[in-house]
Amino acid sequence: MFCWHCFKMVPLILRFFRAIYRAARNPGGFFASDEEIEMRRFICSGCPLNVNGICGACSCIIHAKTALATEECPHKHW
Repeated sequence: MFCWHCFKMVPLILRFFRAIYRAARNPGGFFASDEEIEMRRFICSGCPLNVNGICGACSCIIHAKTALATEECPHKHW
């Protein structure tokens, strides 16, 4: 039997693995600096698209996305 919920998760899972791949290949390191992570999370905390720690624009977990050095805000806020 086919699960629509699981099917809708496929793009999110693919984006996650692409983000991990980009971060792993980043010569500057896997994680952003503590200052950059704090700044990104502060910006996201005031964003209307932040719904309980999930980005409404890209469906990513904000806590995880803001920590990866290679990730960007889909609305270019950081």
